[in-house]
Amino acid sequence: MVVVFGGVAAEGRAVTRSDVTALLLTKRDVGASYSLNRGFTYRWTLAERSEGAGSTLRRDLAAKWVAGAQTGFDGGAAVSRQAIVSTADVFRTSSIASIRRAWEAAYLDLGKGARLPIPSGAPGEARFLMRGRMLSDGTKLEVLLYQWQHGKTLRSVWLIARPGVPRVSRLITLAHLQAAYPKPVDKATRDREQVQSNVRSSIPAIEAYAADRPSAGYSGMTVAKLRVIDAGIANVEIVRAGRDTYCVQDTVGGQTASFSRPAAELVLSPC
Repeated sequence: MVVVFGGVAAEGRAVTRSDVTALLLTKRDVGASYSLNRGFTYRWTLAERSEGAGSTLRRDLAAKWVAGAQTGFDGGAAVSRQAIVSTADVFRTSSIASIRRAWEAAYLDLGKGARLPIPSGAPGEARFLMRGRMLSDGTKLEVLLYQWQHGKTLRSVWLIARPGVPRVSRLITLAHLQAAYPKPVDKATRDREQVQSNVRSSIPAIEAYAADRPSAGYSGMTVAKLRVIDAGIANVEIVRAGRDTYCVQDTVGGQTASFSRPAAELVLSPC
């Protein structure tokens, strides 16, 4: 599994492959004590979502899965360094019980987890709540996971921290916030969020490209070469690319966003 270890109907409007990220928690949702983990924020490919799956699950995913994404947030000292992960998968059909159950079994196995009672009022259908554990650089961590289905989408929220820190009440509060997405937004806001997502989602592949070429860095980088690393990258524009610097941008509607090195900041302006 990837997490930790065409258009479909959802919440009253269409969710397409390109804007599946509209189903995820945002920085505003998690609060000021958290920062976005850019390396843990990206859209999945079918190959990634099928990793480690048996033949039956692979066939089901190939037939039913449309798109998926995750975003991660790192907590500061005020929240005991707790991490939050938000995921969303979009399918062609709501008949995904076999996929849902296979993922639940995998989470229980990988996380050495145990099912917990579902709190009253928790959002969604086919709900799944688990407490598990994991190791990170030799440190023992506790994992709380809540997964639920809504129509043709499957969503989840994870809390990861030292044992005793994650709380079910906090997890369900975040799940309610995520369950409210996608919210109706005006075109300018939708374009702005989309263009930021397009640029942000290209960054892991850009960094992987440079890491594989330590002597040349980002030089010679093109979108075609990045799509060898991640076929799901949007039609962004590489404005410049040198050994140690680059700038990537995209425009949707009237909104333009860009990200550059060494500034390492996503801004709502061209390169």
